[in-house]
Amino acid sequence: MTREQVAKRLNPSRMADNARELAERLQGLKGAPPCTVALHIFEGEDHKSVIPASLGRALAYALTP
Repeated sequence: MTREQVAKRLNPSRMADNARELAERLQGLKGAPPCTVALHIFEGEDHKSVIPASLGRALAYALTP
């Protein structure tokens, strides 16, 4: 096991949990204009690899009439 693998197991990221909490907060905002909140967790992706993985979804969302 590499040092990086050990570090990941000892200090798991809360990134997905934080994203879920943010989506819940945005859905429950009072006094804000109505908006749609959609959350998709890209398992196994990181900050660099999620860009190409999410680009298709982002374009489809942005270009939907």
